[in-house]
Amino acid sequence: MNSSKWIVKEGNISFWYDNWDNEGPLYAQFPVIEQPLIKINECRIENGWDISLLNRLVGHQKANDLYEFFARQKEGEDVLVWLKDNEGNFTTKSAWDCIRVRAPPLPWAQWIWHTNLPKKISIMMWKATNNCLSVDKNISMVGVSMASKCNCCQKGHTEDLNHVLCTGDFARHIWRLAATHLGVHMAPFYTWKDQTNFWFRRAGKSSQVRTIFGLLPSIISWKLWERRCKARYEDKAHSKESVWHAIKIWLRRIMDQIMKVPIILQNSAAYWKVFADVTRLDFIVFK
Repeated sequence: MNSSKWIVKEGNISFWYDNWDNEGPLYAQFPVIEQPLIKINECRIENGWDISLLNRLVGHQKANDLYEFFARQKEGEDVLVWLKDNEGNFTTKSAWDCIRVRAPPLPWAQWIWHTNLPKKISIMMWKATNNCLSVDKNISMVGVSMASKCNCCQKGHTEDLNHVLCTGDFARHIWRLAATHLGVHMAPFYTWKDQTNFWFRRAGKSSQVRTIFGLLPSIISWKLWERRCKARYEDKAHSKESVWHAIKIWLRRIMDQIMKVPIILQNSAAYWKVFADVTRLDFIVFK
């Protein structure tokens, strides 16, 4: 009701309960309601409006306001307008916007949903950000009893998101490789969000290196998650070297798409250092 309003003309609407007054439905303005079923047009008399009836219903001051309001109305049918649209027309989109519960803005959304990132990577990052990846800890939290053991490490650590994507030995090694190749000092992090924030805070579109900082967290996280899934469901444990090599190829392909002319990438020493040992761009194909 708060999102729609009646434009009064013939007055064939509820005096008390329909939203037509500028201050909202009259029933909400008065604690005691007389004649609850009365319609606006029933307040008419031959020469205009029944001011004595209005006085009895809403009091002297409000009655005078309504009398002036009704006197300005034109003939015709009452019109219900939708307040959420500039033209007053109802749309399902605007109605959905009224009732939907919006989540907080996704941190670093411009990088997580980067145009050149495959959607499967962006979706995985969205899931990780909202802690809804299907790691053992999350599954057990919904009531599924299970013995948890990480397939990505030799210690058999309890599997949770931070262990798989950040604090596990394998994950830490990959993140350190990225920092070393790009010449940045990186202290150990204990949560995946802190780890990715370290890179995103250094990201930007003003240079190739800053663009790499924005893309690397998603690509590394994806390859770590992919390795976990292959280890668990296919019994395949990719080595650190193969995962790092795959990350570099993914990053180079995406950067080539962004830059359009790959040869100009040689102007960035840091960028070229990352990819100096990548010679076959067809080593990995997008799945």
